[in-house]
Amino acid sequence: MPPSEIEFSVAQYKKAEQILTQKAAEETPLAFALRRAPRKPRIDGDLGDFHRPSEAGIYLDENHNARAWASYDNKNLYLAYQVHDRMLLANGGQDSMILFKTGSAVDFQIGVDPEANPNRSKPVAGDQRIIIAHFQGKLTAVLYNYVVPGAKNPQSFSSGVGTVVVDVVRRIEEAEIAVTKGKGEYILEVAIPLEALAFDPKAGQKLKGDFGVIWSGPMGQRNAARCYWSNKAAGIVSDLPSEARINPNMWGEIEIAQ
Repeated sequence: MPPSEIEFSVAQYKKAEQILTQKAAEETPLAFALRRAPRKPRIDGDLGDFHRPSEAGIYLDENHNARAWASYDNKNLYLAYQVHDRMLLANGGQDSMILFKTGSAVDFQIGVDPEANPNRSKPVAGDQRIIIAHFQGKLTAVLYNYVVPGAKNPQSFSSGVGTVVVDVVRRIEEAEIAVTKGKGEYILEVAIPLEALAFDPKAGQKLKGDFGVIWSGPMGQRNAARCYWSNKAAGIVSDLPSEARINPNMWGEIEIAQ
């Protein structure tokens, strides 16, 4: 049989995305305990002193998988990722706002408002995403703050499928980031000031969030795969707004603990 092409309309594309999201949302949510770090870890790409009582597993296949951890103290949110990645966090992006499209990155998503509806399908104030990747030779953390009343310069991510608007996109210049690279894997650690996220963690709070990894294609110029701890419907790597979008109803539960 000769090869043939199948074309999908924008409406069909949107419908398929909705079905995937609805099916994944019906699954039992995962849970992660975000615990206070007994001491500030050294941000050096060595997990030896990183507080790791809870682990988020990320698995796409044997070549694309990762483990992630998180903790906090009075000043910072600490994240660590151990990632199988043949491209070793390669990212050739020239625009810091779309590093999730231009190669490998790690991804953390969280809603910091404990009063927000846990079943919300669209972001509300406090729902944020952090992408960490190489940008122009430097490890860079980019914050996407989706709903900020009075934002003066919202950013739009558009394609023929639709548009996603993020009220504030900015680099977290004060983030401390380190990475070590081995054979086919890397370890990344980062300290994000709580102030940058307007995050005030208190024991007993139940939030929503997710851990993810984006893998580069063979040239290090474009993403080829992505996978998340909780949101199993977020695998599209061919549509800018779909990849810029967050789905809080697909996040797992993050409980703040001592």
